[in-house]
Amino acid sequence: MKRIKKLSFVLVLAFILATIIPVTYSEAAGNKPKIVTRTLWVGSSIVSSIEIENFPDNAKIISIKSSRPKVVGVDFCGPKPYDNVLHGLKPGKSKITIKYKVGKKAKTISAVFTVKAYPKAISSLKINGKKKSLKSFNGSVYVEQKTLAASVDLKPAKGWKIQDVYAYKMKAYSDNQVQFKFKNGKKFTVKKGYVADLSYTLINKKGETLLVGVSLYRK
Repeated sequence: MKRIKKLSFVLVLAFILATIIPVTYSEAAGNKPKIVTRTLWVGSSIVSSIEIENFPDNAKIISIKSSRPKVVGVDFCGPKPYDNVLHGLKPGKSKITIKYKVGKKAKTISAVFTVKAYPKAISSLKINGKKKSLKSFNGSVYVEQKTLAASVDLKPAKGWKIQDVYAYKMKAYSDNQVQFKFKNGKKFTVKKGYVADLSYTLINKKGETLLVGVSLYRK
């Protein structure tokens, strides 16, 4: 079960990032690469992949460093921005410096990230009409779906709202995801042997965003 949960959320987030991030452009066209900053949340179960605007297609990241590794941790896993992940470890600020190469030429870019305590952004979360405890909620929930009909109803806390929701279904242990129509609080179906993944993006008045994932698996 844990393998299904981890795989499905990673695939969904990778697909979302690939579809909402603009196409990269060459530095030669006058578009300089820029690290996109966002607030990181301590203890979030949904990690934040690095995003770089205008990152050249032929560029390769060679190193990523955090000025305060106890505030922002880095998982350096590959040459492209989304191969790499930032973790908010404790409240504070940290400068992230990325070195990359375009051909034989090495370049450096940096940006400061802010880390905050995980917010109380949800007032209630109902799955199949039953309230889920939010006492130790850290961004994602995984439930075994018993019936064909399912429903998820998330209500944001004061000062937050739902910006958008991405919904996908996939057969267990498969990489073939299919987007489906989903409306918060309304019923949808989950066939036997399938996983339904919902990825909510919540946004507050400061423009800070928070990803919330709900995954339902039916045997």
